[in-house]
Amino acid sequence: MFDIDKHLYVFSPYSGLLFFVNKTEFNFLDDGVIPLKEKPKRCKKCYDRFFTGYDPMQCIYQPCRCLSKFVDFDLLPNKLEITND
Repeated sequence: MFDIDKHLYVFSPYSGLLFFVNKTEFNFLDDGVIPLKEKPKRCKKCYDRFFTGYDPMQCIYQPCRCLSKFVDFDLLPNKLEITND
């Protein structure tokens, strides 16, 4: 059976697409994917594409502000490393 509680939406800035994946497979995705609590609502700024443009220098799609309301910060890995040099 399909259980909605075991799946989540993720946004990939590399492809600019919104994926629906199993929570257990989230750790196997690329480092840059953004986990979302739910599917974002309609946005007039990005026309429901969830990105505002492409940055050719970094080779990523820039996420729209509408995604910021739905980011699941509990699943985001803490990439900040503090070093005392």
